[in-house]
Amino acid sequence: TGAGGSLTVAGNALWAFGGLNGERVQDTGLWRWDLGPAGSTGFEPVTLAPGSPPPPRLTSGHFAAAGPDGRVWVFPGPRNADLAAAWAFDPPSRRWEAMAVEGAGPTDPAARRQVGCGLVEGGRALLALGGPASAHTLHRFDFRGRAWGEPVPLSGGPPAEAWQFGGVAVHGGGGGGGSRLVMWGAVTGAASLAGEGGEGVFVVGGVGVGVGGGVGAGVGAPPSTSSSSGDGPPVALYALDWGAKAWVALPSSTAPPPLRTHAAGAVVGDRLVLQGGRRPGPFNVTASAWEFDFSAGAWRALFAADTGSTGGTSTSSPPGPAAREWHAAAGLADCAVFVGGRTGIPPYEPVPITPDAMSAAVDILWVRKKEEAGGEGGGGPVGRAA
Repeated sequence: TGAGGSLTVAGNALWAFGGLNGERVQDTGLWRWDLGPAGSTGFEPVTLAPGSPPPPRLTSGHFAAAGPDGRVWVFPGPRNADLAAAWAFDPPSRRWEAMAVEGAGPTDPAARRQVGCGLVEGGRALLALGGPASAHTLHRFDFRGRAWGEPVPLSGGPPAEAWQFGGVAVHGGGGGGGSRLVMWGAVTGAASLAGEGGEGVFVVGGVGVGVGGGVGAGVGAPPSTSSSSGDGPPVALYALDWGAKAWVALPSSTAPPPLRTHAAGAVVGDRLVLQGGRRPGPFNVTASAWEFDFSAGAWRALFAADTGSTGGTSTSSPPGPAAREWHAAAGLADCAVFVGGRTGIPPYEPVPITPDAMSAAVDILWVRKKEEAGGEGGGGPVGRAA
C-alpha cells in the first residue's frame, strides 16, 4: 500500500487499500489479511471477480470504514474533485460498486491530505473530520439513507485558527451503540494556551461515558504547551461528546509526545498508540511510538528513537517499528497493525526526478495478551476490532 492509504477491519479481516506509490501515482491495490483460525499469515492481494467495476482511483488521503452491510466503504478526501463520490467493496462477491450518495463529506482544503473517521450509533453512522475545521465542525454519513447530513457545529474544541489536526480513532464502542471518537493534534502559533495549566490532555467521548475521572472531570482543561522533547508542539487529545455535540479535554499526569505530521494512530483496548510521522523541517521521518493509557491518564514512550531514516526499517534491539509517515493503522483486540507509508522523498522538490522511498513493512505492536483480549492464545492477531 502507498502513502495516504487506509486500513479497515471488516468481516474478521484487515483490508489495506490505495494511496500514492513511489511515482506519486494513485494506487488501486487492495490487500486482505484473514484473521480467522484458518486464515493466512499475512496480507494477500485481492483478485477482483471477472466483470467487477474498476476500483476508485482517487485514493491518496481518502478515508474508509466498514459499513453495516459488511462492505468496505471508501470516501474521497478533499484533494479529490468529486466529494460526493463513494465506493464499496463487497468481500463475498469480490466486486467494487460506485455508490449513489447524497451530499458530501469534509470539504476543508486544509484537510486535503488527511481526513479521519469513526463509526458511531452502533455502526449505523460515520463521523468524518479533518484540518483546522475539525475543531468546530464534523460531518455525519448515514449508511441506511446513503447520505451526508449538514455539517454539525461543535463546541469546546481548540481554536480553529491554530489547530493542527493529527487524526482520529475510536475508543470503546460496545453496548448501547455508543462509540467514543478521539481526536489528536496540536495547538500552534499565537493561540497557544500557555499559562492556563495542564500537563497534557487525554480524551474520551461518547454520550455520558467516561474513563478514569469521567468525561466531565476535565471539561475546559487546556492542552499542554510543551511536549516531552520540546521538538514541536505537544499532542493534544480531545473527544467528542456526541450527545452534547462538544469536544471534551481531560488532563494527563505526564507530558505528551510532540506532534508528528502524518503519524498513524490506533486504539487497542484502553490504550491509544501513535507511531511514526514527519518531524519539523526538511523531510525527516521518525520511528518513535507513544502510548496513552486511558485508565491511568498518562503518556509513555514505547519506542523513543526520534531520528531521521530513509530506510524505513528499525535496527534496534529489541526491534522497533519502521520510520515512516502517512501510513495506516488499525486496532484489534490485542494489537495494533501499521502498514504502508513513505520513508523518503527526493531533495529537489517540487519536481522529483527519482521516485519517493516507500515502506513495505507490516509492524505489529502487541498490547494485550490473547487471554485478556478474548482470544485462545498463540497464532496471529485476534480478529475483531478493539
